[in-house]
Amino acid sequence: PLTVTNGVATFTGVNHTKAETLYIRASSGVLTTACSTLVTVGADVPDDSSSTITTNPSTGVVANDTATSDITVVLIDQYGNPCAGVSVTVASTGTGNTVTQPGTTNASGVAVGSIKSTVAEFKTITISSPT
Repeated sequence: PLTVTNGVATFTGVNHTKAETLYIRASSGVLTTACSTLVTVGADVPDDSSSTITTNPSTGVVANDTATSDITVVLIDQYGNPCAGVSVTVASTGTGNTVTQPGTTNASGVAVGSIKSTVAEFKTITISSPT
């Protein structure tokens, strides 16, 4: 709904799921059309079922403390918007690991880190933050 008090239009109950910058305009048969200033709608919180974590390569990495596997985290909200500016921390099972943290997601919701190890064993990579 739109309310006007002392010449100021207030928009309430507006639902918008696309992360973007936009104007909100309202009109009524008795009121002059009202237009907001620019409104920036940001992404919601990352959604587990929409976000991904992948490694490349996912197999065949030599345990020599030199060969690495890239860890790519893509954070997406429940509406399909990328979650930019989110600090990401990953963890790995196993021993002898050196994990380079992905850091903060870019405008596409992507952050990339890596893992190397001195111990040849199966590793499971998980996102430990954001939670």
